[in-house]
Amino acid sequence: MNIGTTEPPCLFGSAWTISKLQDANVLSWTIHNAGWAECVRIACERLKKFN
Repeated sequence: MNIGTTEPPCLFGSAWTISKLQDANVLSWTIHNAGWAECVRIACERLKKFN
């Protein structure tokens, strides 16, 4: 993953998102990147529908 990219890494899929959500450093980083945080929020909402 390139942290310098402006495009949220949504393509990586839900498994990637879950693994990264478990990483406190990534959670802290999302606070500084609204686009990424929004991507994660949407991914979580989608996951809730399947669980």
